[in-house]
Amino acid sequence: MKRRRYPQPYGQELLEYALILPLFVFMMMGMLDLGRAVYYYSAIFNAAREGARYGSVHPDETDVEASICSQVTDWAVDLGLTCANVATAFDLVAGTVEVTVSYSFTPVTPLVQVLLGSPSILLTTSSIMQLEFIP
Repeated sequence: MKRRRYPQPYGQELLEYALILPLFVFMMMGMLDLGRAVYYYSAIFNAAREGARYGSVHPDETDVEASICSQVTDWAVDLGLTCANVATAFDLVAGTVEVTVSYSFTPVTPLVQVLLGSPSILLTTSSIMQLEFIP
């Protein structure tokens, strides 16, 4: 029987895998939360832009703020936004409308919540557009 010069370190791979697995899982969950946060920010950004666009085209409409809120909530359907998340400001001197949308994002990874120090992150975006008076 031939002996090996260097014995095989049985179990070394298993030990290395056990040491690196928690770090790998944490990184994957962090990437999942980062991807979700970017998606939600993109959704509220687009909703704010569409609300500002609607307000810039229809500034003389009665109860335009409710219509802007309706536009914003229609564009961000899966977020569950309400009119409490939407702020509208008209500046008639500058001729602009500003729509600000806020959303409280909650990560799914509990460790991310612990690292951030709060259970949620407030995502806020705003869009400013010139008023367009259509004859």
